Amino acid sequence: LFQPKIPHVEIEKRIPIGSGLGGGSSDAARFIATVFDIWQIPLEKRLESIKFFKSLGSDAIVFLYRYFLGADTLCLDGTGFEEGSVFPLSISGLNDLYVIVVHDGICLSTKMVYDNFAGPLQPTLDMGNCALEFLEDFHNSLQDSAISLVPEIRDILNSIEETGPRFCGVSGAGSSCFGLYDSRSMAEKAGKSLSTYGYDFVRISRI
Repeated sequence: LFQPKIPHVEIEKRIPIGSGLGGGSSDAARFIATVFDIWQIPLEKRLESIKFFKSLGSDAIVFLYRYFLGADTLCLDGTGFEEGSVFPLSISGLNDLYVIVVHDGICLSTKMVYDNFAGPLQPTLDMGNCALEFLEDFHNSLQDSAISLVPEIRDILNSIEETGPRFCGVSGAGSSCFGLYDSRSMAEKAGKSLSTYGYDFVRISRI
């Protein structure tokens, strides 16, 4: 009989808890994806298996799609619990942008944000590729709810807006915020400016 080895996992957390960056969900999904890599599970079987991991939560499901489908794919929309509610969105058109993530030590409960949410949700995206033109009319449906619970988030967004990003907003249910920039030099300049505010967490990365 086939007896798979039980993996031993150690995790060093570098993402603030309650920051809206999906740290725990991403860890769970990455672990599953890594085990599937070791076992050489084909993509079709991986996608079929996602339904068995719904107890991990909707964010973990989104990350599973992300890790199974590749680095140029963003998976989003829906709860993750309904068939077809999570779908791939190509972000290849944004690959030249840089993102700054800012967190000010605020721990915000996703459940509280949803309980405080009055609606409506952003309409389902009917597109296969994410471009800058789309971001001009986009908003995070949970942003107002997060700000009403923690007004300091608006101050963070204002400080990011002052650095001239192409787009900025709240990450997930908050409390982290982010800005998108056309080049590394612009992002680094913005990062230096934002660091003067004494935020706990300021990170720059290419998308």
